[in-house]
Amino acid sequence: MKRSNLLLLIIGVAIIFFSCEKMDPLVPDLSSDQATTSLKAAKVKTSFSGVCSSTEILDEQGLYKELPNDKIMNRFITVWHDVADDPAHWMVTGQTTWYVNQMIEEDGSFRYWGKAELIVDGVNEGDPSRGHWEMTWRGYLTFTPEGAPQLIADAVGQGKSGEVKGLVAKWTYTMDFFADPGPVYNFIGVYH
Repeated sequence: MKRSNLLLLIIGVAIIFFSCEKMDPLVPDLSSDQATTSLKAAKVKTSFSGVCSSTEILDEQGLYKELPNDKIMNRFITVWHDVADDPAHWMVTGQTTWYVNQMIEEDGSFRYWGKAELIVDGVNEGDPSRGHWEMTWRGYLTFTPEGAPQLIADAVGQGKSGEVKGLVAKWTYTMDFFADPGPVYNFIGVYH
């Protein structure tokens, strides 16, 4: 009797598990707001790349101080415009304002660091911002053995408002000194 009860129990459990049907729901057509909310909830990592062009220096000589150790401390504010290569990555396209602290060494190399804010572009010309990122960053300028400059900055940002609120992103900016019509930063990164 115990054996037949056990056999019936196993058969009952097997029927319950194997009779359940896995349903594949249809993928909904999400609006931009729904897609952003879905992206935030799923923490999907999205890679991006693009170009950052200088637009103006707001405060070139905020602080320029020669230090006793033959180093120079410099502070200034500059404005750039970041444009992602893929329009689908509009979340990292917009105007960035960089607050720069710079320590220049005797050999001309330097470290720099600070904060930045990226105001995300609107959909159409004249549209209001779609949100903003607050970033902290650090970087350095060194020279190759051939004497060519290498300027790299790493940034981490958090979406603070609008459609990017709650997202986190990381950027790596690498200066192209020989771009035409002038130096630009090429950037790569990921947000989620």
